[in-house]
Amino acid sequence: MKLKIFLGVLLLMSAFCFADKASAMTNAEKQVLIIQIKQKILQLQAELVKLIANCKQNWQCNEWSLCIGGQQSRTCTDLNRCGSDTKKPKVSQTCTNKSAVKIQANNSDGPVNIFLTLGNGAYVTNSGIELTQNINLQWSGVDVASCVASDSLTPKVFSGYKSSLSSQTVALTGILKNVSSSSASSSKITDTFKITCVSTTTGSSVSDSVTVNLFYTINGTCYPAWNCADWAPCASNKQTRTCIDWNGCGSLTDKPIESQSCTVAPAVTLKANGFTGTATVVNGGSVSLSWTSSNATSCVASSDWSGTKSTSGSQKITSIKTAKTFNITCTGAGGSTTSGVTVYVSG
Repeated sequence: MKLKIFLGVLLLMSAFCFADKASAMTNAEKQVLIIQIKQKILQLQAELVKLIANCKQNWQCNEWSLCIGGQQSRTCTDLNRCGSDTKKPKVSQTCTNKSAVKIQANNSDGPVNIFLTLGNGAYVTNSGIELTQNINLQWSGVDVASCVASDSLTPKVFSGYKSSLSSQTVALTGILKNVSSSSASSSKITDTFKITCVSTTTGSSVSDSVTVNLFYTINGTCYPAWNCADWAPCASNKQTRTCIDWNGCGSLTDKPIESQSCTVAPAVTLKANGFTGTATVVNGGSVSLSWTSSNATSCVASSDWSGTKSTSGSQKITSIKTAKTFNITCTGAGGSTTSGVTVYVSG
């Protein structure tokens, strides 16, 4: 669509340009100019198509809506605005109706980040910088009743019994103390608004919440507030994570690392008579212990057996008359891992 609009504007500009020059041109010159304009448009169109093809789509979706009539939907936006939806996630799906409640702040699932400056929601007081902003809360429920509101601040600004479908505007206010440019990235007031209802079908509680952050920005300057996900498991001696600036400054200043080298932790599996976890033998019987490991350089037995063991192997334990527990711990560059089995006696 954007490509079509751009080409339309280009054609219109070309038409104005042509009309301006046409009166001073011969018919032959006009034909040459028309051909040149068409060639330029085709060239630009090819370049735009190429740019769109090389653009990496980055879709961000809000939460699924409540399941109503076996259907639910959501909105997805390509943050890179590639102009293509070839990799767009699905925005509607079938679902199973169940009791649920959903709350939004300012029409968003959250977290909602609001940036305030002096005179625009931020005011100097004797106690510090006061931040204040009206927040529009909306919630709806399916097959629920007896809803109760709550929030994380004291004193409460969102509380009491509520209907299962309603809205409310609350004034979120707080005082920031000892604010400076060096602490601006953490200068915020945070409140989490929660609605909890009782399912009319099961009697159990269902709830949903949304978080709102009021940020104080000094002199209109945006200071990144980085929030990172947990590190992914170590694979091929590398692990990654994703870090997001909750302030949305659009800057990489002080961004934490998102990739680092790592060492894969060892893995070990101990079996008794081919079983993991537990096994059973007759009174006075024997059990065959076997183990395998990876990324380990040494192993040690403990509990009802002992000694240094190879990183993989087997051993027969005889004359078992009471329950026994066998553990093996294998160590490597990535740490230590333990596996164990318990052998019970029958008869």
